[in-house]
Amino acid sequence: MSTPQPLKRTFHNSNKDDEFILDCKAAYLSVFKSIKDSINSLDDLVLVLQQTGRNPSKKSLEKYRKQVKASLSFDDFCKICSDEPQTTTNEVLQAFRCLDTDGDGYISYTKLLNLMTTKGEKMSSADAKILMEELNIDSNGMIDYKKFSKTMEETILKTKELSKALMNSKFKNPTEMSNSASSMNTSSTFKTSLSDSTSSPEKIVEIKSQNENISFENDVIEESIIINDDNNDDDDDDDIVIPTTSSTEATEIKRDSLNKSADQLQLERKTKTLSAAVEASTVPDPKTIELWTHLKSCGCFFLENTEISSHHFKLSLPNFTNVWFTIHPVFGPENLSKEDPQIDTMLCIFKYKPDGTKSFLALSEMKTKSGRFCVRCDLSAGHYILIPFTTGCRFRPRSTQPQEVIPLVKKSSSGEITLTSPFKKSLEKIFDLCDLDKNGKLSRKELSFFHYCTSGEQLTAQEWQIVEERFDLNDGELTQLGFLNLHEMEAEDNNGDAEDLWITLDSMGLNRALVLDQAFQFELNVFLEESPEAILDVLNVESGGVDLEKAICESVINKGFSWNVGNAPDILIHEYHSDARYTAVIQNLSKDKVTTRVDNTGSMNCCSNTNQFKNTVDVQPSSCKVCQFLVPCNEKETWTVECSATVV
Repeated sequence: MSTPQPLKRTFHNSNKDDEFILDCKAAYLSVFKSIKDSINSLDDLVLVLQQTGRNPSKKSLEKYRKQVKASLSFDDFCKICSDEPQTTTNEVLQAFRCLDTDGDGYISYTKLLNLMTTKGEKMSSADAKILMEELNIDSNGMIDYKKFSKTMEETILKTKELSKALMNSKFKNPTEMSNSASSMNTSSTFKTSLSDSTSSPEKIVEIKSQNENISFENDVIEESIIINDDNNDDDDDDDIVIPTTSSTEATEIKRDSLNKSADQLQLERKTKTLSAAVEASTVPDPKTIELWTHLKSCGCFFLENTEISSHHFKLSLPNFTNVWFTIHPVFGPENLSKEDPQIDTMLCIFKYKPDGTKSFLALSEMKTKSGRFCVRCDLSAGHYILIPFTTGCRFRPRSTQPQEVIPLVKKSSSGEITLTSPFKKSLEKIFDLCDLDKNGKLSRKELSFFHYCTSGEQLTAQEWQIVEERFDLNDGELTQLGFLNLHEMEAEDNNGDAEDLWITLDSMGLNRALVLDQAFQFELNVFLEESPEAILDVLNVESGGVDLEKAICESVINKGFSWNVGNAPDILIHEYHSDARYTAVIQNLSKDKVTTRVDNTGSMNCCSNTNQFKNTVDVQPSSCKVCQFLVPCNEKETWTVECSATVV
């Protein structure tokens, strides 16, 4: 039997080819000033590909990453567009059907949002929610993905129209522009070699290109495509790609693209305008939440100088389950008024690994309708560490102590020592801060937390025995009266000297006027769909440390967008914004320590965690570091973030 010859197909110049070149040129000019400009970063390549309705997979991105290092021309871009097919509505529907386990044509809001922000070319949560605002989400938080796919298709078409409109605005004579594009493709020939599928039983797995460099200036363009069978089926979810028509950068560029020059557009890519937080989209609670197992505990944030510490938690799951986390502040700081926005209080989730280390899983970014930060996860059996997190933009170190000092103890003429009323009220505040289960009493563990915060040491068995013998207890736990008597005994032992009492107050976040300004309490809620035997434990009080810093950097790098600092290819700024906060991370890919000056002075209606908008940041070799948090000062108004950076 003779070997079947490859089937050859030749396509000559046609209107379809002209349209292809025009689409490529329109997309290119929506991002760059001229087609003579080069693509010098992967972010720019992805951005301009998205203008054509293409959304490359992770495998494609890795291939293009190597090419971008040497920069890509417009011709290279056209070649990539010819290789990278546009995502069709049918392909999107097929991807959704893989996730639609019930086969009812619906997918949950949270699952879709997670898919859009973690798979393929990831969108930021804010951009994904902007796109999803057009959708009709039912009371169960479900989305008709056929309607969603249609919305995506319409958005892609609108993006192309905007790109062509921008291209037309850059040419005085649109006809001349069209002729120029047509002349680039005159007499172009595409030759494709394909294996005859009817005579070859092999499964089509991989497509490889033999010609890497193809120029559209040549009269003839030839490309051979070889279909190989590597017997390497890949069922990883990473291969399911949902097309994203715009990143945060693209959203900003398209907004006023018809009225701005290319130079202005390039500058605007570093300026972000965010909607009022109170108007941002929210996440509904799971419909059957009242049937889920509910675990709850309070905890506290403490601020000493510029370091923030808090209670950490451990969640132990005996089996796989869906988990819904919420966290929100409940009490303090007292120096904030009721009109001030509440302190941003989020949750970072890690999983314990067998080797004793922790792996980052998720960071709560979205809010419920009641304003609580939330995140929903499918978690397997195991142990998880929950670290509360606040940016510090609204939780600020006190600048000075009040001049007036309120007395804590009083001594009668007979020598009797008692506590003053203001001090008793302050101790009642501290008692409430330490009462993590809100049962009106302090367990040995809760009193030990208090002892650790004020002395740096855990409560010993002997010290607890003294508490049991001398002070008022109820069901084995210290009452509020017993807590007051404990401090009265301390004042008596010190003969009325209040120095140690002031150390206690300062350690618990109160100033000399007995105002709680360096601590506040939060409430953590954990809802579990199928794990009634799960356990939530309070671990300790400490800072998030390196683990939290790395987790935030990882989250921003994965979800945000990046740009190079000046002409330094190894120094990147990664930016991410949600409805509630903005985060900037510096990544140093070089082998040397780098000092970078970050400038956010052009931002409007923003509060900074450093209380300033110009920061100099040192970043060690091959590492990354959070350089700025911003939140809106007034959540009812629009806030704008502007960022620039230079290497010192």
